[in-house]
Amino acid sequence: MCGFAGIYKKNFDVDFKSIIPYLLHRGPDEIGYFKNDECSLFSTRLKIRDLNNGKQPFTKYESNNQGFLSYNGEIYNFFELKKKFKNINSDCDTELIYEIFEQKEEDILKSINDLQGQFAISYFNLKKKILYLARDKLGEKPLYWSRHKNSIIFSSEIKSLLFLKNQKPEFDTQQILSINHLWSTHPSKTPYKNIHSIEPGSIYKFHMDGKIIKKLYEYPISNFNSKFYLNQNSKKITISDRNIGVYLSGGIDSFISTKLISKNVKKIKSFGLSFANRQFDEKAKQLKAAKLLGTDHYNVTFKDEDFFENLLSASFFAEVPNTRFAHIPMYLLSKKAKSEKTPVIITGEGADEFFLGYDVFLENFIINNINKTKFVKKYVESMFVYMPQNFSKGKFSNYKLETYKNLKIKLREMSAFGINISRFQMGEFFHNQFFPDQKNYFINHFKNYIKRKYSKFNHYNNIKKTQIIEIETLLSGNLLGVQGDKMSMANGIETRSPYLDKNLLSINYKKIDDIYDFRLKQKPLLKKNFLKTYKKYPKIFNQKFPFRAPENFLLNKKGKDFFNSIMNANFKNDFSIINKTKTNLLIDELTKAKFRQPSKLQALTLLTNIHAVYYALTHMKNYVTSASSLKKYKRVFSAKNKKFQLKIFANENISI
Repeated sequence: MCGFAGIYKKNFDVDFKSIIPYLLHRGPDEIGYFKNDECSLFSTRLKIRDLNNGKQPFTKYESNNQGFLSYNGEIYNFFELKKKFKNINSDCDTELIYEIFEQKEEDILKSINDLQGQFAISYFNLKKKILYLARDKLGEKPLYWSRHKNSIIFSSEIKSLLFLKNQKPEFDTQQILSINHLWSTHPSKTPYKNIHSIEPGSIYKFHMDGKIIKKLYEYPISNFNSKFYLNQNSKKITISDRNIGVYLSGGIDSFISTKLISKNVKKIKSFGLSFANRQFDEKAKQLKAAKLLGTDHYNVTFKDEDFFENLLSASFFAEVPNTRFAHIPMYLLSKKAKSEKTPVIITGEGADEFFLGYDVFLENFIINNINKTKFVKKYVESMFVYMPQNFSKGKFSNYKLETYKNLKIKLREMSAFGINISRFQMGEFFHNQFFPDQKNYFINHFKNYIKRKYSKFNHYNNIKKTQIIEIETLLSGNLLGVQGDKMSMANGIETRSPYLDKNLLSINYKKIDDIYDFRLKQKPLLKKNFLKTYKKYPKIFNQKFPFRAPENFLLNKKGKDFFNSIMNANFKNDFSIINKTKTNLLIDELTKAKFRQPSKLQALTLLTNIHAVYYALTHMKNYVTSASSLKKYKRVFSAKNKKFQLKIFANENISI
C-alpha cells in the first residue's frame, strides 16, 4: 500500500519535502519523486510484498521506457497475470501494473479489467505526455484530482490537494446533502467544490491539450459458485511478506473470513473493539469467537474520553464528514494493530452488500408487498433485535408497517430505483432544518451515473438494484472510504477482505428465499455455503448489532463545551455553510428531550463531523507529519538525464 500525489501539465511545482508529509502516514517505508517538464510524481510506500523491489515512482529507466508509475494497492491474482508478460522479473505487483500501461492503448483497459484486488493508479507516459488515473471496481483505494493554475493535480489524499492549492476547504452543499441522505457523495465528487474523485471502476486519460477521456467497465450478472470464489480469495489475500491479522467483530462475516485464512496463516492476531457503554458492547462475542478460532486476541475499549481525544485527528485523516462516529474507534483499532506490528489486516467488509445482510434488502421486499399485512408482518418482527423502550413488540411492528406504507407513497420512485428510503428519510430533518431551499439535485445526478455505469440497470430486479446502490454509496463511499482505507492507512495498515471481489457482484438473486430464511436468519446464501461451520457454532451466527459508536456524550457539559470550542473557532475562520443559531437550538432541544429522535441525533452527528473535518483541515500543521521526520530517510536510488529526475529514499528506522 502507498500514497501518491502529482502535478500534470506543470505550470507550477512544489518542493518534494513539503508535499511528502501529507502522504507519509500511507507509506512510511520508502519515499520518492519523479520530475520532468510536464509532470511530477511524489510517492510514499508501505512495503508488503517483495520488499526489495517495487520502489516508487516505478520505471525501467535502463530500458527504452515509456513512463513512470505511482501505484497504491494490492493485486491478488498477480501470479496468474504475471505469466502473460515476458518482462516481469520480480514478485512485486507494481511491476505488473507498469507492464500493463506499457502495452498498446487498446490492451490497457482489457488488462485492467482482469485485475483482482484493490488499486489506485497514476501512470505518466513519457513519450506521449499522457497521464492515466485509474481506480478499482469497488473504490477501495481513493484517488482525487483537481485543476490549479491550468495544471491537473491529483493525490491519494484530499489534504495534499488543499496544500497544493493553498486554500481552505469549501464545502459543496449538494454533496453534504448526499452524505446526509445516502451516506456518501456522488462517486465522482467530494464534499468540496472543485475537488473531484476518480470514479470507481474507471480510467481517466488526461492530454496536454486539456482533453479528458473517461472509460468505465462493467461486470455481467450471472450464476456461479460463491463458495468457490471465497475459498480462492482467502488464499490470494494472504500473500504477504509481513504479518497478517484480522479484525474480529464477533459476527458471521469476520468469523468466516478468519476461519478461511487460518488455512494459510498459522499464527493470527485478532483485534476487536469494545465499548465502555454496554449498550454498544459485544466484547463477549468477540472473545468467544477468538477462543473458537484460536487467535491471539487484542481488545481496544472505546470510552467517552477517547472520543474527545481522537475526534480531530481522526477527522484530519477522514477528510470527509460522516453521519456516524464509527470511524473514530476504527482509527484506534488500526493504531493498536500498528503497535502490534501487524500491517496487514483481514476484515469482513463487503459481506453485507454481496450476501444481502442489511435490512434494506428485506425492507425493499416489504414495501413492495405492503398490502399483504399478515404475510409481511412476520418479516418486520424478525428484523429488529432491539426496539424503542416505549414500544412493545406488537406495537412496534404495527408502527413500522405504517411507516413503510407512508414511505411507499412518498418515495415510490426512489424505492423502485433501489435507494434505501429509510436512510433517506432519516436525513430529512437535517435537510429541512439547515438547507430548506436546497432541492435534491444530487439524486438525479446519481441516477444518471448509475444508468450510465450499469447499462442493464433498468432490467434488474429490485434486489439487484438495491444491492448496486448500496455498493456504490454506503460501501464504496463510506465503509471502504472514511471508515476503511482512511482510518487504516492513517496508521499505515493495509486492509483486505475475501468478500470484496468483483466476481461476487455477479450473484444473481432472484427471489426472497435468496435474501431471508427463518432457519438461517439473514445472509442465508453465505451460511449455506458454510453450513458445517454454522451448525458447529450456531450461536456465533446469531444476529448482532450493526457496528456503531455512541452519540449521546455530545450532550453532556463536557461534550457541549468541546463542540462549541470547535464551532466558534470555525466561524472565526470563514466557516459559513451551517447556521450557528439553528445548531445551538438543536443541541438545546436534544439536551432537554426525554426521547431523542434518531433523525435529530444523526443531524447532530453530521454537524459535529462537518465542524471537526473543517477544523482539522484548516489546522493541518497540528496533525501532519513533521518535515523533520524526513531526516531518517536515506537515498537508495537516483537517476537523472535530460528527460527526467528520479530519487528514492528508504526509512532506516523501519524494521520489517
